[in-house]
Amino acid sequence: KVEGGAAAEAETKSTSSSSTLYPLALVTDPSSFTEEQKKEWRRQKLLKGAEEARARKRQAKLEAQKRQEEKERREREKYDNDPKGYVTELHAERRRLLSAQRDAKEKKQAA
Repeated sequence: KVEGGAAAEAETKSTSSSSTLYPLALVTDPSSFTEEQKKEWRRQKLLKGAEEARARKRQAKLEAQKRQEEKERREREKYDNDPKGYVTELHAERRRLLSAQRDAKEKKQAA
């Protein structure tokens, strides 16, 4: 929960800093700009977009990491609750995967 708060705080900080770093990028109609201002406006829009894309990528990476940690926690919990049953499930899943792989190979050779 604390990490989520930090991520939300970083997102807010990023949003406020991007408006101060890229003031021209906030303008929706640059028709009144000089050529130099238009160049700077395009540059700032590009930089702001790249910064936002990096922030989205960071957020997606954090979410994927949280999902992976949750999955690992559930697996440990399953093992702790019933070690023999857990190993039996793993073996059954492995047999299923090997069988599917073998069937795909045979199908490919038959074609």
